[in-house]
Amino acid sequence: MYRLHLTENAKTMCSSGLRDHNLLTISLIIIANIESCSTTIIYFARIFSIWETVSRTSCVLYPPSSNGGPSLEELDSSLGLQSRQTSTDPCTALAVAKGKLYNVADARACLKSVPFNETIRTNILSVVNKVYDLDLFEYEQISQPLPLNQSTNVRTELDRISKATYSSDYDFNKDLYDMFRTLNDGHHYWSSCYSTAFVTFIPFPLVALSSAYGAKDVKIYVAPDSQYIGSQYNRYFLGLQSSYERLGINVTELAGAEVEMIDGVEPWTFIDKITNNESGSYQDQQIRRNAALASYTLIGSTWTRDLGDIAQQRLPERDNITLQIATATGSKQVVLPYFSRSTSEQAYSSTATFFANNCLAEGSSSGSNSTGLNTETTIIRHPLALFPELDLAESKQVEKRQLTTSACSTAPVPYLPMRLDPSESAQYLGGRNVQFFLLPSAETGGTKVGVIFLATFDPDSGCTQQFITDTDEGFQNFTINGVSKVIIDTTGNGGGSVALNIIWQSLFSGSSYTKYLNFQSVFRYAPLAEKFVNYHIRYPTIDPGYYAPTSFRKDSGSSFISTESFFTEKRSLTANGHTFQTSELIRDTLPSTSYLWTSSNPIYAPEDVIVYGDGTCGSACASFTSFITYYNNYTTVVSTGRPNEPIEFQSFEAGQAASSTAVFSEMRLTGLDGDEDAPPSLLVQGSVGIALRGHVSPSDPNKFMQYISRPADFRFTLTEEGYLNPLKTHIYLANQVWPNSTTSSGSTPGLQAGNTTESSSGSTNEGSPKSKVRQVVRFGWISMTVGVIVSGMDFLF
Repeated sequence: MYRLHLTENAKTMCSSGLRDHNLLTISLIIIANIESCSTTIIYFARIFSIWETVSRTSCVLYPPSSNGGPSLEELDSSLGLQSRQTSTDPCTALAVAKGKLYNVADARACLKSVPFNETIRTNILSVVNKVYDLDLFEYEQISQPLPLNQSTNVRTELDRISKATYSSDYDFNKDLYDMFRTLNDGHHYWSSCYSTAFVTFIPFPLVALSSAYGAKDVKIYVAPDSQYIGSQYNRYFLGLQSSYERLGINVTELAGAEVEMIDGVEPWTFIDKITNNESGSYQDQQIRRNAALASYTLIGSTWTRDLGDIAQQRLPERDNITLQIATATGSKQVVLPYFSRSTSEQAYSSTATFFANNCLAEGSSSGSNSTGLNTETTIIRHPLALFPELDLAESKQVEKRQLTTSACSTAPVPYLPMRLDPSESAQYLGGRNVQFFLLPSAETGGTKVGVIFLATFDPDSGCTQQFITDTDEGFQNFTINGVSKVIIDTTGNGGGSVALNIIWQSLFSGSSYTKYLNFQSVFRYAPLAEKFVNYHIRYPTIDPGYYAPTSFRKDSGSSFISTESFFTEKRSLTANGHTFQTSELIRDTLPSTSYLWTSSNPIYAPEDVIVYGDGTCGSACASFTSFITYYNNYTTVVSTGRPNEPIEFQSFEAGQAASSTAVFSEMRLTGLDGDEDAPPSLLVQGSVGIALRGHVSPSDPNKFMQYISRPADFRFTLTEEGYLNPLKTHIYLANQVWPNSTTSSGSTPGLQAGNTTESSSGSTNEGSPKSKVRQVVRFGWISMTVGVIVSGMDFLF
C-alpha cells in the first residue's frame, strides 16, 4: 500500500479543518509548495493514475467522510477498491473521445460519477459572488413582469446552493447552471466542464407551421427536412437514420409529420415546459418558444440548421422523447432516443482522467482556463457543437468545405443545403459572415428588394476587416443592382462586436447618429471596479482592459482625460427596493470615425427597410435594432408559432458583457490578484457570465433599455415552403409591406399587427420619439476607410 509521509511542518499546516491522515487514496486534494500554501492544484483521481505527480508534493489533504471523503475502512482497503472500480467506472465504459456518440444514460452516468466536493463548491460560489458584485442587473433580475419575465434573486439562490446536499459534483454544477438559466438572459450563465462535455440531440427537430402565410391554423410538425440532415448536413449524422430505422422508426414517415402529443401532453404544453426549465437566454417566453424549435443560421459563411432546444439538450438529461404523430392510417406513437456526442477537448477513459483532463484548472493563476468556457457569452443559438464539419451536397456552384478552415478566403455557401436547387435561392451579391442577396423582381411586383442576412456581429477569427469590406461591397452591389427596398434578417444573431454594431447603427441612422452620441451606458459601481479604474488612471499607457476611462466618451461626447474617473460623479438607481450606484453616463467610441456613415440620411430610408427575424437577435444585435428603431421607426417583423400574442423583436441588450475569465484578466493586468474585493483563483475550469455595462433609455436615464418592452410591429407564422427556403419568406414580407409599389403603402393584410404602444402585461414599453419617418433618398455606396478595428475597442456584447 502506498503511503506518503508528511514533514512535521506539512502536518501542522495541513491539519486545520481537515482530517490529518497520511494515506493517499481515492478522493484527495493536493496543495503543492506547502511551505507557503500559495499554489493550489486539485486532483480527483485514483492513486495509480497520478502517483508520479502526487509523489512530488509535500502535503496531501482530503475532505472528511461527511463531505464525500473516504472513511477509515475505505482507506484501509484502497487497493482492493481500485480494482473493483476499474470495472464499474462509467467513464471507463465510454472511453470518451471528442466526436463519438453515446447513449444519454451512459454519458450522464459518467458525469455523475465525480463525487461532490465541498472545497470545490466553496471556491466556485466565492468566485461567483465576487464576480457578481460587478453585475449591473442583479437587482433588476429579482422581479420583472411579463413579457420580460425574470424573478430570480441570485444572492438568495447562491446561499441556497451553498447549503444544499448533492450526491455528485455534476448535481452541484447543474443546480448552479439551472439557476442562471432561470434569468432568461444570454449574458448570464455558469459554464463548467459538465455543460461542455456533451451535446445531446435527436436529428428530428420540431417546427411550428401554418398552411399559408397569414393563416392562423398553426400546428407543430417534425421538420420536413429532417430526413436530409444525415446525408446533406454532416457526415457525423450519417448512419443515424439507419440506427433509428433498426428501432422500427420510419424516418421518411416521420419527416414533416404533424405532432399531436409530446410525452403525453399537448405540444405547446411540452414546448412551454422546455422554455420554462431549459431554454433560458431570452426574457420573452415567445422568443424562447422560437428557440425551442428549428431555425436557420450561419456557421462561418455557411447556412445550416439550428435544431432548437427540444431536439438539442445542453446537458444529458432527457433519454428519449415520445411523439404522437398523425399518419395516413391514424395516430401513431414514436419513441425517439436521444444521443450524446462528446465535445470535451481532452479524451478520457475514467472518472479520474475526465476530471483531471477537463475539469481541473491548469496552473495556478487566477481564473486559469485554457478553454475559456464562456462560449455562451456572445453567440447563443450556435450549433457549432452539432455541426463541426459540414459535409455539403454536391453543387456546381459551391465547393465542399470544412468548417475547421477559418481563413476568410474560403467560399461562402449562401443557401440551405437541402433538396433545394441553388438556382431557386435569391441572387447572391456577396459577403461571408454578413451576406447580401437580391430577390427575383418578378416575384416582388418589379420592385428590387435586397436581403441582408445579418447573422452575427462576431466574425470568424481574423475576419473583422473582411466583415467591414463585405459591408461596403454589399451595399455597392445593392446600388449597382438598383435595390430600393431592404430586408435585414437578424435570425439567430446572438451579438458580437460593439464596434461593428456602432458602424451599422450609423449606416441606418444618418444624422440621428451624431458622432459618439450613441446610447448612453453605465458601469455598476463596486470597490473592485473602482480599483480597476484607478489603476488605469495611474498607468494610462498600459492595455486599457475593460475599465480605462479613456476608452469611452463622456455623455456630452467629449473625451475623458487620463486623470478622470467615471466613478467620480456616481449615480444612484433603485430597482425592486434595492439601491445601488453606477458610473456617470458614458458612451462607446471607435478608434477612428472614418468607419462611420457620414451622410445626413440613413443609407436606406426607414420606410424602405424591414427588420426581420425570430426574436433571437441579442446583445450587440439588440443594440443595433433598438437604436435604429428608437430613432427612426424602422418596421420590425417577427415570425412566431403564436401569432396572436405579442413578441419582442430582440433580447438581452445590456451594453457590454463579460465573463469571470475577463475579470481575472483585468485582475492580472492591474495587479489585483489576491485583493480582498477580488474573487479567488478558480480551482476548476469554469466561467460565470455577467452584464458589465447597460444602455439606458434616452428618454429616462433611470431605465435600462434591456428592461423596456419592444414588441414587433408585425408577426406571422412560417409555412413549410418558407421554412425550407427563407427566400419564400422574404418574398412574402416584401409583398406584404411594399405591395406592387416603390413606396410603402403601410398595408399588411397578411401580417398580425403588434402592440407598439402598450404592453399587455404592464411592462414598460417605449416607442420611438419620432412620429414621422424621413423622405425616400437614394445614395451611392459607403465611403468608409477599411482597416482593422483596434482590438482594445472591439468589445463583445
